[in-house]
Amino acid sequence: MSATATLKACGMRSRTIFLMWFTLFVGTGAGAAIGAAIFPPAVTTEDELAHAYANAAIVGVCGGATLVMVSNNLLPEAFELGGDVVGLSTLMGFLAAILVKSVGIQLSDSNHHGCNSTHT
Repeated sequence: MSATATLKACGMRSRTIFLMWFTLFVGTGAGAAIGAAIFPPAVTTEDELAHAYANAAIVGVCGGATLVMVSNNLLPEAFELGGDVVGLSTLMGFLAAILVKSVGIQLSDSNHHGCNSTHT
């Protein structure tokens, strides 16, 4: 955690750093609990569609926020410490994620192909 090392090097007390990370940890758990309460399991097809749109919007915003954090904080430090290879390794990481997601979608579709929803 380079942020912790930086805060420590700038003179922040260990207890303050721990409380900061602990607050983030608890806040994330509370956000997950609130999200689970706001979006209970869908009952109808209309609910499923609404949940799909809400999920897509939330995931999109979270993904964008993650990319902003990575590009503003992590990549500059990585380039400073690691040089030009950081760009190539970042690209390979994104391509690997896309490949894994695509293969997972294909495997998921092939497992459900020709299945009946009713069993006798």
